[in-house]
Amino acid sequence: MITSNVIHRTFRIHYKEKVGTCFTVTVENQMYLITAKHIVKEITDSDSIHIYHDSKWLEVPVNLIGHTSNLVDISVLTGNLFFSSDHSLPADCGGLYYGQDVYFLGFPNVVDINEESSRIKELNRNFPLPIVKKGILSCMVNKNHDWIDGYANPGFSGGPVVFKPSGSKDYHVAGVIVKCKPEIFPVYKTELQAKNGGGVGSEIVGYYRGNSGTITASNIRCAVNLIKNIHE
Repeated sequence: MITSNVIHRTFRIHYKEKVGTCFTVTVENQMYLITAKHIVKEITDSDSIHIYHDSKWLEVPVNLIGHTSNLVDISVLTGNLFFSSDHSLPADCGGLYYGQDVYFLGFPNVVDINEESSRIKELNRNFPLPIVKKGILSCMVNKNHDWIDGYANPGFSGGPVVFKPSGSKDYHVAGVIVKCKPEIFPVYKTELQAKNGGGVGSEIVGYYRGNSGTITASNIRCAVNLIKNIHE
């Protein structure tokens, strides 16, 4: 069960032509907004983003804390983030272990969030409810990136990856969804060839890109270090 401290800090974000997901955390008594850098990479200080609320886009002035390095896809903003809950949601991946269950939240572009009933919208203060998905921490690639075995969709970029440390009842943020790894699949000439898995004599007539079920998440430590101006 995903608790309100996660739900009430996760939002749909729009900047110029990009739409995705963002979330807020509090570090040293200051609230920050975190999203994927590729959504807001052109943002400047004293700029504005838009947050989806009550079936329309709400303009929110923000200040840029910074973008992470080219190898990490995270941006951190601040400002008057009045729309966010201030319920505790630690930005700390300590206690996350290999093979652990994790959850990730976002707003896939294929879902019409305007279809939510008034009763559902009231559960989240007229903000759309994020879609919740479950995965497994399948690989710790390096100190900045993890792979999750799970299915995300376009629109999840910038969303939080959360988990419960052993013995804790509270969710922590472990990372930021930055990319769904695609996989290239062949298209066979006949249905029979496809059912046989493309054996000898099968003819491939094209290819399509599908979801591999592997998600790349940038470690939340990268965002916290950016906030604290720690350079690695």
